[in-house]
Amino acid sequence: MTKQTAACYNRFVINEYVPEKNLNKSRLQQHLGWAGYAVVAGVSAMLWLLALLRPEGLVYHAHFDFMGYFIGAYMFVHGQQPPLYDLATQLAVQHTVSAETNPPVAQLFIYPAWNALILAPLALLPYPIAFLIAEAVNGVAAFFSLHWLIRLAATSPQERRCLWLATAGFLPLAMALWQGQMTGLVLCSVTGTLLALRRSADRQAGAWLVLGLLKPQLLVGLGVALVATRRRQTVFVWAGGGALLTAVSTAVFGNWIPAFVAYLRQFTDSSAGLGDHAALMQNWRGGVYMLLRTESPLLVWILTLGGVGLLLVFLWLRGQTTPIEVSFAMAGLIGLLSNPHLYLYDTAIALAPALVLWHAACLVPGRGRVLRALLCTGPFVPLVAAIRALPFTEIGAWYMTALVLLAFWTWLPQPLIAKVETA
Repeated sequence: MTKQTAACYNRFVINEYVPEKNLNKSRLQQHLGWAGYAVVAGVSAMLWLLALLRPEGLVYHAHFDFMGYFIGAYMFVHGQQPPLYDLATQLAVQHTVSAETNPPVAQLFIYPAWNALILAPLALLPYPIAFLIAEAVNGVAAFFSLHWLIRLAATSPQERRCLWLATAGFLPLAMALWQGQMTGLVLCSVTGTLLALRRSADRQAGAWLVLGLLKPQLLVGLGVALVATRRRQTVFVWAGGGALLTAVSTAVFGNWIPAFVAYLRQFTDSSAGLGDHAALMQNWRGGVYMLLRTESPLLVWILTLGGVGLLLVFLWLRGQTTPIEVSFAMAGLIGLLSNPHLYLYDTAIALAPALVLWHAACLVPGRGRVLRALLCTGPFVPLVAAIRALPFTEIGAWYMTALVLLAFWTWLPQPLIAKVETA
């Protein structure tokens, strides 16, 4: 066992810190990492400044996604009728809230009804103040998520500083924050869940997942893995929280679920022009669309079922030496790929499984280095995906697919290894 692997093992298993001076690291590798991730952080900072310096100044936030969240809360607080998922009413509310800024595109409330209840206090405030509060809450949640993940993943001060630079400049996270998305809270939910499962704190994991119900579609992969591994306590707490939110929101809005489903179908119809663009999706839907230049639901379903099947095989054959959080990290990535609506900013959720895989990979000599090499390129992928002039803007789909396949190969379940060696 090398010093690097020993340090990682101590940090992973017994939480023992090993000083940097005891590790044999390449100075060239360090310098390349610092330079590359400095570029990533610099580009993200530049985009932040460009957003702030737009002609409309400090009211730029009215053009971005927080408006959609605010509309639902505003309709609840101000008693708008007809029901919550009426397109004409939502557009009228947007015009009322942002008449002075004249947003160029519709920003719609396309979330479960309980989001309107949770965010209702913000609708009592002027829109700019509500936006800044939401930004602050998600920024703090993202900060603590990265703090917990990097504390787990880093084996030295140098590595910790490099990981902070790479993750703080991760473009999807920056995009989520400046657009007022709730991605920071969902990242915190997934991070807390993975770390709680690592400690076998199943009830805590379920409680963390309830927070992620702000965007439940991003948690589907974790749900599949929890059911497959029979984590009953986690599923019970998570389902209980979801049932409570559904019951309260139903008492307030009536049976909103059928209208919500119909509204989503209308929104995801690309011909409707409501903001759902398959070519920009960082999932299998986007990848297939860019390959075929048309949507192919059948092929997307085949990829989804194949991914879920691969995950179930991995969970079934997983050896005792495979950390449990590796399985759930793979499940999180597969869930993102299977989600039909995944813009670039939502791929910030992938930071949690990526850092878990980064840390666990140092326990596997050889194959783990290959996986770590692929993970090192991760911060640069969103920069390519953000350049819409290029023909492969959905690169995130194939990158995450490669991560899943490489993780499967890295921790190839022991029974399967034995069969291969015997053959």
